[in-house]
Amino acid sequence: MDKTTYPWRGLFVGAGLCAALAAIEPHVKMRLHTNGLCTDYINAGAVLFLFLLALALGPLRALTGRKWLDVPDLAVVFAMLAVACTIPSHGLLAPLLTLVTGASYYATPHNHFEEWILQRLPDWLLVRGEAARFFYEKLPPSEPFPVSAWIQPAIAWTILIAAVFLAQISLAALFYEPWARHERLAFPLVRLPAEMVRSAEDRGSRRPGHLLRDPIFWAGVALTFFIAGSRGLAFYHPETPTLPKISSWLAFFNGTTRILVTFSFVIVGFSYLLNTRVLLSIWFFHLLMKVVSGALILHGVALEGENEPWGGSTLLATHLNGGSMIALVLFGVWTAREHLARVLRDAWRGGGAHGPRWACAGLAAGLAVTTGWLAAAGVPLAVAPLAVALAFITLIGMTRIVAQAGVGFMCGGMPPAVQVASLLGTQPLGERGIPALASLYSWSFECRTTVMASATGSFRLFDLTRTGRVVLPLAAAIAITLSVSSLCMVRMAYREGGSNLRPNWFRDFAHVPWDIAVRKIRSPITAEMAGERRVTLAAGASVMGVLILLTQRWSGFPLHYIGFPIADIWMMNGIWASVLVAWAAKVIVLRYGGARAYTRSIAFALGLILGQILAAAAFMAADSVTGRVGHFMDVGLG
Repeated sequence: MDKTTYPWRGLFVGAGLCAALAAIEPHVKMRLHTNGLCTDYINAGAVLFLFLLALALGPLRALTGRKWLDVPDLAVVFAMLAVACTIPSHGLLAPLLTLVTGASYYATPHNHFEEWILQRLPDWLLVRGEAARFFYEKLPPSEPFPVSAWIQPAIAWTILIAAVFLAQISLAALFYEPWARHERLAFPLVRLPAEMVRSAEDRGSRRPGHLLRDPIFWAGVALTFFIAGSRGLAFYHPETPTLPKISSWLAFFNGTTRILVTFSFVIVGFSYLLNTRVLLSIWFFHLLMKVVSGALILHGVALEGENEPWGGSTLLATHLNGGSMIALVLFGVWTAREHLARVLRDAWRGGGAHGPRWACAGLAAGLAVTTGWLAAAGVPLAVAPLAVALAFITLIGMTRIVAQAGVGFMCGGMPPAVQVASLLGTQPLGERGIPALASLYSWSFECRTTVMASATGSFRLFDLTRTGRVVLPLAAAIAITLSVSSLCMVRMAYREGGSNLRPNWFRDFAHVPWDIAVRKIRSPITAEMAGERRVTLAAGASVMGVLILLTQRWSGFPLHYIGFPIADIWMMNGIWASVLVAWAAKVIVLRYGGARAYTRSIAFALGLILGQILAAAAFMAADSVTGRVGHFMDVGLG
């Protein structure tokens, strides 16, 4: 893209909005104790800012007689905001800042953090001593900010995060072409921003925002805004009539298995955009795994050892999740083999397009630095490449599920650090390798939102809006958001005490990864246990392989393989019922109204999404003004 067409205005506007989002999200999550706008793959903060910007462009142009932003500018703005949404919350900084400080703060003679964690990891990896304590308990007025305690960890972790993000953006660039061009993945989460951004070509106008003139869309916005708004108002005025929230646990198999029945308009809205085969698979596989897990528990079938946090409902289910994700990624690599081979060949010979060459170089550099960083932290050099590979397999797999199935609320089913220990056992990791592997929890433990997924969605938006494939804005968004959010979160923690802010961040994220490491040191995974876990991983991969084969080869097969890797993740508890509702609604509309009725109803589904986001944002603003705390406004999934 040359200088005359490069979306510089979009870059500058996006930079300002990224800085604003980076400052707002820590305040909303840590001070107000609400859901925030940057937690999940739907990138609610980016959707909100884009909507407000698109809404303001018409009046602004009428007042000034000037066209302030073109379609490519708006596409760049959203892309920057989408990448920015991955940083201030669960995507990076929440687990990272608490992990770096939590080992020292929560160390006691009972938990062995001092001798098994702090003494085995290099000084540059963690913030220790009084600097860590004041991070949780508030810095006394007489104490200066402990700059010296943060210098080395800040430099070390910045190097790692830069390498990880570079590799993720490079992978997004490499996989986008085969996913979008050859496999024709749907990218459902891009539908709403694309409708708000791209020009109304059928009317001969390039002004963005034609969706905003559709009354069906506004009917959906009004419905969810009214329902969510009445619930928000009831927080201030309890006498306000509201519709009761649907949320109920059902117990089966003598109470060993529980199923949550809940409902979310945002999840229904996004799910309505999906293929009915995919929708059926998402809720069916979840219920099936619940039944299978309950039956296995009743019959005493289980893997030896304790289940891992942020995994499946049982240790066996966790390993089935991990194996199925590996199979999904290997299948994706196989289907993209010709494209990837051509890109690698062109990059090696110095030919081909500039973009693939840059992506290959970026991926190689990112993986090399990440592997070297883990080795320096204490992971054996022979194990570090495996740990990096498994972490990026999780990231690639989650990104593919987002691109193909549009599941905006999900997480990984088996943390990469757990996969490494299950494959090898703990003995090859060594006394330093086990705690050093806990560093993976800072950027790949939950994967509720990732840079790779946002970058891939951004490339899709660029295609839909005929915007060139630009990478500089994504890098700028990362640098701005990482700097601003880090400063805001650290400042708030030292001024108010992290323990007084977001409890689950400064408690669970801070010490659970270290608890897992200590547990593996205290109760090692033997070679025999590792063999059983490898078999279970292989079983999960085999089941996934069969499902892929049936989906690809048998057109009449009613299920889709994409639902299996996420069938037993903990977040599916709050998703499946809404997906079921969307599936039923879409089947009914298609059967009795046909394709035309479904096409018209898409605007209503998009309105359901935006209405919930607007209501949540409105009351977050009201809570900020009034100082009310604990007003939890759902943005899809709590």
